[in-house]
Amino acid sequence: MHGILTHVRREGSALHRDQDGQAIFIGVFYFMLLACLVFLIINSGDVAARKIEMQNAADAAAYTGSSWYCRGLNTISMCNVAQTQFMSVIVLLDSLETTVPAAGAIIDDLLASINATPHGSNVPNDDRLKDWLLVTDALKEQQMIRTLQRMIDRVPMDEYCLYDDGVLWQCCLVLNELAVQIAEITPEMAQREAIQVGRDNEADVAFVLPFYPELPVEEIDMSGRKFVNFKLPMRDARHPTRRTRRNRALTLRGYTYLQHYISQRSGGTLGPFRFMREPFTDPVPMGLFELSRFSSLMRTVSDKKFEMLFGDPDARVALAEGRIEDYDELVEFFNGGGTVLRTYYSTLSFDSRQEYGTPEFLGNTTQRNPTYPREVQHSASGFRRAPGSYTRATTPEEGADARHDLWYRSTERQTYHYPQLGIYADHPPIHEDGSNWPYDLSEQETYYRNNLWRFDGADVAYDTELHRRYLPPVGQPPRTAPILLDRYACPENELRSGSSSGNASNPDDQQSTDDHIFQYFSFIGFAYHDGRSPFVPGIFANPLTTGGQLVCYGQTQVFNLTSWDLFAQNWRTHLVKMNHWEESLDMIEDGIPTDATLAREELDADLLEPVRSMLEQYDADFIELISH
Repeated sequence: MHGILTHVRREGSALHRDQDGQAIFIGVFYFMLLACLVFLIINSGDVAARKIEMQNAADAAAYTGSSWYCRGLNTISMCNVAQTQFMSVIVLLDSLETTVPAAGAIIDDLLASINATPHGSNVPNDDRLKDWLLVTDALKEQQMIRTLQRMIDRVPMDEYCLYDDGVLWQCCLVLNELAVQIAEITPEMAQREAIQVGRDNEADVAFVLPFYPELPVEEIDMSGRKFVNFKLPMRDARHPTRRTRRNRALTLRGYTYLQHYISQRSGGTLGPFRFMREPFTDPVPMGLFELSRFSSLMRTVSDKKFEMLFGDPDARVALAEGRIEDYDELVEFFNGGGTVLRTYYSTLSFDSRQEYGTPEFLGNTTQRNPTYPREVQHSASGFRRAPGSYTRATTPEEGADARHDLWYRSTERQTYHYPQLGIYADHPPIHEDGSNWPYDLSEQETYYRNNLWRFDGADVAYDTELHRRYLPPVGQPPRTAPILLDRYACPENELRSGSSSGNASNPDDQQSTDDHIFQYFSFIGFAYHDGRSPFVPGIFANPLTTGGQLVCYGQTQVFNLTSWDLFAQNWRTHLVKMNHWEESLDMIEDGIPTDATLAREELDADLLEPVRSMLEQYDADFIELISH
C-alpha cells in the first residue's frame, strides 16, 4: 500500500511540474481576435465595394436618364432642322423649274436678236469693230442655262415635290410625327433606362428625379396654326418667337456652328432656304447669270414661292417673257406706262486720228489703236435711256441702220507720241544719255477718243401666274410645326445675353429660372443595395438608419454649348456636384406624379423610403460641405 501511495505522489508531482498545453488558451484567444479582424476586414471591404458599386449605379442612373433626355432634345432639333431643309429644297426646285425656262428664252432671244440685227453691216465697216457684235459672255451663259435645264428635266418633280404626296413632303410629315412622339415618350424612356442601368450595376432599386422628366417645350399644336414658325428659321436662321431687348429675333446658332450655313458674300448666318439659294442668286464672282436675268429672276420667283408657302395669295410675278428691240418703240412703251425689267445695250471705246462720223474715219483704219475696240455688254436693271451727251447716228457713215439705234460721242485730245495711231515725234523721245527729250506745245498731235452706245433690246414686264402644285393651298397650311423650347426654361446666361424671356437682374425672374433649370435640366440619380454586413451582422452591424439599405446619389445637368433652343443638335450632359438636396426630398415626399406611369409601376412608397430617410438625416448646408 505504501508503495502505491508513493507512486501516486511521485506521478502527481511530475504532473504539476509539466508545463505542456498552457499556450492553447492563448492560441484560442488570438484565433478569436484574428477571426474578428478577418470578419471586420471582409465586412468593411464588402461594404466599401458595395458603396463604390452603388455610387457607380447612382451616377450611371443619373447619367443615363439625362443622356436619353438629351437624345430626345437632339432628335427633336434634328426633326426641326431637317424639315426646314426639306421645305427649302421644295421651294428651290419649284423656283428653278419656273425660272430656268424663262431665263433660257431670254438668253436665246438676246443672242438671236443681236446677231441678226442690221447693225452688223452698218456699224463701222471694219473687222475689228465688228467684234463689237460678239457676245461671248452670253454664249457661255446660254450653255450654263441649258445645262441647268437638262438637270431640271431629269428631276421627277411630281414624285418629289407634289403637295402633299411627294417624297419631300412625306419626309416632312414623318419627321413631324417623329418629333411629336419623341416629345411624348422621352420622359418615360429616360426613367426606364435609368432604372434598368441601375439594376445592371447591381442596385436593388435605382431611379432618377424628376420621376417624370418632362421636356421643356411649348404646347404642341399640329393643327397648321403654328406652321408659320418655320418661316424665320428657314429664311434667316432666326428664332420664331424669342427676341432680344431690341426686338430682334435671336440668331439660331445651330445653323452657324453646326450646319455651317454661312454666307459666302456677307459672312453672316443664313437659313437653309437662303443658304441653298445663294449660289444661284449671289454667285461669286458676280455677273454669272446677268444677261439671262437668271439670278434676279431666281431671287424674285423664289421669294414669291417662299411667301406662297406660308399662305401669300398673290401668285403673280414678272418673268420677262416679252421683248422690244426697237428703241423708239421702247420709249413709247415706257412713256405709256409699261414696265421695263431690263435694258440691253453695248458700249465701245477706241482712239482714232479722225473724229467718228466724218467720211475719213472709215478709210483710216490702219492708224487705229490695235488694242481697240473693247466691247462691253450691259444689262442694267430697268429702263436705260441713251446717254444724253451722245449724238444719234443718222447716216450709214455714222453707223446708222434703219432703226437708228446707235449713238456716238467724239472727244478731241492731244498727244506728243502715240505710235499706235501713227503719231510719232519728229525727234527721238530720249537722249543718248537716257534723259527725256523735251517737247513743246507745237509738237502736239490731235487724236479722238470715240465712244459708241448701241441699243440691243429690252425685256418688258408680263406677269405670270405661278402654280401651287408643290405648295399648300391658300388657307390650308400643312399640319406640321416646329417644336419649340419653352422660353422660360432658358438658363441664366441666356437671359443675360439679351433674351426678352426674362431679366436676370430681377430676383423673381432669377428664381423662376433656377426652378426651371432644376425642373428640366437637372437629374438626380439614386441607387441602393442591402448594406448589412455579410458575416455575423448581429455583432458587426453597419450603422445604417435607412432600413439597412446603402443609399448613394449622383447629379447630372443637361446643357447646350451652341444655343438653348430646339434647332441646335448639341444637347449634352455631365456629372455635377449635388446641390438639389432639399428639392429632391420635396419630390420624394410629394410622391410619384400620375404621368410617370413607369415609375408608378416600378416604385412605391416602401421602395422610396430608404431614399427619403437618407435625405431627411442631413440638411443642405451639411451636404454642401461634404458633397463632391
